[in-house]
Amino acid sequence: MKQQANKKNYKIFIVLALIAVLAMLPASCGSKDFPGRKPPVSDPKNPGNLTSFNYYFGSFHEGYWEYEVYENNGDAYFLAHGANEADLYVTTRVDMSVLEDITKILIEKNVFDWDGFKGGDYEIMDGYGFGLRAVFGNRELIAEGYMKYPKNYGAGHNALAEYLEKLTEVREAPEIADKSEITYLTVYWGVDLDTNVSVGLYETESETVAIIHYRHDGINENYTKDDVEEYKLDRLIGFVFDYYREHKDDEGPEASGGGGGRERAYVAIRVNSEGFGREIDCGFSLDGRRDKEDYEILKELALDLVRIPENTPGTKEYQLAEYKKRFNYTKVFLYDESGLGKVVVDMPGQSATINGEERKTSQESMLGLHKEMSNGLVFADFKFHEHKNQKQKRGLEEGEIAEDVFDSLIGDGCTWVLGYVVKEDVVNFYGGTGGTPDEWDDIVRLVWGAL
Repeated sequence: MKQQANKKNYKIFIVLALIAVLAMLPASCGSKDFPGRKPPVSDPKNPGNLTSFNYYFGSFHEGYWEYEVYENNGDAYFLAHGANEADLYVTTRVDMSVLEDITKILIEKNVFDWDGFKGGDYEIMDGYGFGLRAVFGNRELIAEGYMKYPKNYGAGHNALAEYLEKLTEVREAPEIADKSEITYLTVYWGVDLDTNVSVGLYETESETVAIIHYRHDGINENYTKDDVEEYKLDRLIGFVFDYYREHKDDEGPEASGGGGGRERAYVAIRVNSEGFGREIDCGFSLDGRRDKEDYEILKELALDLVRIPENTPGTKEYQLAEYKKRFNYTKVFLYDESGLGKVVVDMPGQSATINGEERKTSQESMLGLHKEMSNGLVFADFKFHEHKNQKQKRGLEEGEIAEDVFDSLIGDGCTWVLGYVVKEDVVNFYGGTGGTPDEWDDIVRLVWGAL
């Protein structure tokens, strides 16, 4: 009996000893619900403060968007960029609460479940892709995909896209205190912004090195600071700096896209900004007609940095020489009794007559108008033959000129007339009484935009 009691007491001692040891263990080794436990870094509900966020999505044909929010020295900054069919360019300061709002969306929409996702179907051309990277105090969140997505992608994407789009309504352009802050600039101009001169400024121990690039119509030429007189470089940078400071908050033509045969310019600027804590992008736009004087000065200053041989494709001299070779449509006639009046456009001659008043146009705008007409976007798709009370005239009689046909249709009582000449030997005129065709406003807008 005594031996059995000793064994029993020994077992009790072992159990008590184990309990005592467990009681002495640190709280962090206890239950996962123990109060005061530091959450594991993988816990999406406690990621720490969000310090930077980048999200891009879209496709080549439908548009591409990229948004970035980051913290620097106690301030928050927001950058947004759109390409292809998405006209968007925003660089501004925002409230620090934006970082908190984004964190809330990531948690509520289970975006943390995307973490580590990486998938793609790269056999599909021009498809939809996305990428997300968020950096927190305790962890990172990274995901990317191309035509493949996390299970709950739709809900998270919709919430993020809606919130970020609202932020683009705040357009506080960054300040540039001195022109020396400009490290890179590109001047784009033309109807489709297809001509540009870029200037990159790179600091060395002894001097600033400038690399200049010119591109247009298949030409790509590079120059250095040694190839140009320094005052010419200073003039362009000075003009861009002064114009930006004065007009940075103006509403101007969009930075991408085109149409309407209208000339415009866009200047993209990269600035080494202490406030933003990094190099940032900003810019401004010019309308070739509304801002004609500044537009022409900007082009002249940019082209003055490069030397282009005569008869080189892309130069004005070459384009003028090639005009009649590749110009199909040569004249356009418009008449609208109720509003527009009488308009005759001579595209090779780069001129127009509006109700008897002469007006000079530009080579770029006429090329843009011709491009729209040649693509069949103007007249080929319009169903003028379905319009009631319509008169139609094709071809010219011997000794007759297109202007005579135009005047005769107006004299016959037509309230609207459209005519165009192709290579001086093909003439089409349409005229009618009463209301204008449904497509009339589109035609007027296109032609008028080129004048």
